[in-house]
Amino acid sequence: MSLSRQVSALLLSLALLSAAHARAGQSAGRAARRSGDTASVPQFIQFSGALKSYDGKPATGVAGVTFLLYAEEEGGQSLWRETQNVSLDSEGRYTVALGAATPYGLPADLFAAGQARWLAVEPQGMPVPARILLLSVPYAFKAGDAETLGGLPASAFLRADAKSRAESSSPVAASQSQAQSLSTSTMTGSGTANYLPRWTPDGSTLGNSILFQSGTGSAAKVGINSSTPAATLDVNGGAIVRGGLQLLNRASATAASGASSQPLTFQAAAFSSSTQKATAPKFQWQAEPTANNTAAPGASLNLLYSANSTPAETGLKVAGNGQITFAAGQTFPGAGTITGITAGAGLIGGGTNGAVTLNLNTAFSDSRYAQLGAANTFTAPITFASGQTFPGTVTSVNAGAGLSGDGSGGARTLSLNTAYTDGRYAQLGGNNTFSGVQVMSKLGIGIAPAYPLHVNGTMRAETGLSLGGNATLSVDAPGVANGHFFVNGYGNVGINNIAPQSALDVVGNIHSTGALTSAGVAANSLQINGDNAMTAAPHMYLTGYVQGPMQALTSQVPIVSIPSKAIAVTRMVADGINPCPRSDNLVFDLSTRSADLYHISLTANSDGITDSGPLYIAIPAGTTIVGRVDPPNCGSFGPSTGDIAVTIEYVMQ
Repeated sequence: MSLSRQVSALLLSLALLSAAHARAGQSAGRAARRSGDTASVPQFIQFSGALKSYDGKPATGVAGVTFLLYAEEEGGQSLWRETQNVSLDSEGRYTVALGAATPYGLPADLFAAGQARWLAVEPQGMPVPARILLLSVPYAFKAGDAETLGGLPASAFLRADAKSRAESSSPVAASQSQAQSLSTSTMTGSGTANYLPRWTPDGSTLGNSILFQSGTGSAAKVGINSSTPAATLDVNGGAIVRGGLQLLNRASATAASGASSQPLTFQAAAFSSSTQKATAPKFQWQAEPTANNTAAPGASLNLLYSANSTPAETGLKVAGNGQITFAAGQTFPGAGTITGITAGAGLIGGGTNGAVTLNLNTAFSDSRYAQLGAANTFTAPITFASGQTFPGTVTSVNAGAGLSGDGSGGARTLSLNTAYTDGRYAQLGGNNTFSGVQVMSKLGIGIAPAYPLHVNGTMRAETGLSLGGNATLSVDAPGVANGHFFVNGYGNVGINNIAPQSALDVVGNIHSTGALTSAGVAANSLQINGDNAMTAAPHMYLTGYVQGPMQALTSQVPIVSIPSKAIAVTRMVADGINPCPRSDNLVFDLSTRSADLYHISLTANSDGITDSGPLYIAIPAGTTIVGRVDPPNCGSFGPSTGDIAVTIEYVMQ
């Protein structure tokens, strides 16, 4: 039912109720004239009662009450019903005239059969008492009916001549006849079926009112300015209520369930491009029971909505104490509505509803946050404004020892007092001077430290780095498995060697390159002061090559060298071919200008490598070293040898 129809229904009920008391006699008389009934019995029954609320206390104020008549004490269909607004005194008592809100009062045929009638009283929003048996006084309706025969006066059954004589001989009868004749002659006019008639302004002519009725009984519908009413009361036009407007509950509450109020509906019209049809979206306000069958039952005012069907809850409602529950996703105007708080880096907690809490993430163990591990005492008082309902609201901030910045309004900022230069406070983002001994936790300093001191970056010491006792120094070699620069507790340095046995112990090659400096010294070169012997690696090599064929008995000189340092020849290897079929050998001699040092032979018809094995031939610095090849005489076989290559291995002394 639309809002205008519900309001109009209430208006009509109020109008009928107020008119009933003022014109009860007039209505009864008019009813008698229209029906030809001469009964003088009133069509109303005076009834008194009292109402109580659910807590057992007397109800007060004005209450809507529906009165119903039944043939049974329990169950059955009602024979008659009407609703009136009754005024309650301080004890909840009231008195009404039953039938005052019903056209022409109570129907007389309700009591014609002489059966008992039970009165049910159903107050809105209050407990329903048991039905009440009506006593004998209302059965006076039957006495009124006895004065008529089938609802017609006895004079209606007289013979025409007797009736004429009676009317002429009785002054009273003549008077009544004259009045009846006068009334009949003045009731003129016409009307349309199903329209409620009204007296026109001349007071004697009947015509149509704006009230139209379709159907009968429980299916009857009344339209105001509408001949096609769609509801019990359908008003085509505006309505003004000069009193309270009540939408009654749909049923009485029981221990099993409560009942919502009748809805207040707002209906719109919108066209759907997908269905190519008009839709009827609607909003609906209604009171709904809460905490039914408890010690504190109540209700909330709920908003429902539907695009084109039965309205459903939207989530917006108003509780009995005025608190509002908003629908999910509700936002509020302003700079921005916070719909959730997410914990960022270094924080834990957060949420999307309720009292949200954020905390420092204590899982961090690298001291990136200062954590207060003891109770705190605030010496300055914290004062809340009068009537403040939010506990824990700070109204002012005072800077304590070592801090600067305070105030009592707006967003306040506290900072470390940079006036302190004695290192009593560590300042993040600034320079710190520590005057006392600084003790770090065993977790160390750094980002995710794994050692007592772990620096992810460059570390610099202006006056050097000293490790006390037998402490070792290990520098990782990034990208090299198990590669280190290592200094053990004895001062030995190892490169790719964590167990150096000498001052410098290198596992791998040493490569040095660079241009000469202005002093003529090779920059970045490897220098060994003095003539310290290098009895082990590194070994160096000289290689000589003579291409064949070689002429018999003609010496060849493939190698000439003058070492600047004393050297020691440690090995000689010859690789070549001696195709001479004779028994003479191909001889390679290593000598100086004055003496032979060593010779190595390739036997006849040999093709391979001849190794001298380990040697030790000392050669002083500045001595010219000559390598000479002496081919054998192969006679008529021609040239003696093919190619030959000789490698001399040596070390510096």
